[in-house]
Amino acid sequence: MGFECDFTIFVSNVISFHKQEVTSAMVDSNNNSEITLIKGLNEGKHSSFKGLYVKYSPQLYSFSYDLLKSKDAAEDIVQETFIKIWDRRSVIKTTGSFRSLLKTIALNLIRHSYNNLSKEKDLKDELLVQLVRDSEKFSLNDSYEDLLKKLEELIEKMPEERKLVFRKKKLEGEKAKDIARDLNISVKMIEYHITKAMKYLREEFKALGISSIVLHFILSNMGKRRRPRTAK
Repeated sequence: MGFECDFTIFVSNVISFHKQEVTSAMVDSNNNSEITLIKGLNEGKHSSFKGLYVKYSPQLYSFSYDLLKSKDAAEDIVQETFIKIWDRRSVIKTTGSFRSLLKTIALNLIRHSYNNLSKEKDLKDELLVQLVRDSEKFSLNDSYEDLLKKLEELIEKMPEERKLVFRKKKLEGEKAKDIARDLNISVKMIEYHITKAMKYLREEFKALGISSIVLHFILSNMGKRRRPRTAK
């Protein structure tokens, strides 16, 4: 128990990297190969963990900040992500992409956080106000229902097949292979429609001065609030 507590303190201290200038020691640690660092991590070496942290935490921080628009929240995600990395240190492989692993863990943490927030309407409304408060084009007086209405309007403007695929995949939670079978199209076409639809929605929300994380947050809740129309 004492070791785990000490390690948490260690991670908390390392997080200060984001608030300090890069030292020569940090630069040197970046020269270590990823494979060597991961092997050291597998063996439980704190020096290897720190080397990976120094190498990847700036990228992970930027990735998290772009989604959350909050310095404190982004730092929390970075810290929690690397704590999970340490917890899984013995099973992390040298053959995969460590950067992709970090982003996957961070995204899961962010999704979990938003799912918890969505259970309480007051917290959800507070979150939306925080996310749009810096917007010049979107009024703070606009409600969550207004956002839902805007998103519905944008979805309705999509081509018919894309709209249907989007509703089934994103709002009803159907699997791509099931949608492909029902619509007699390929799974690749399903992926194409979803990619195009999400790009379109992100661009439209950006034009309104609304963060893309708001879009993802609303999509995660739309299926719970209303049943999508079924195309015949």
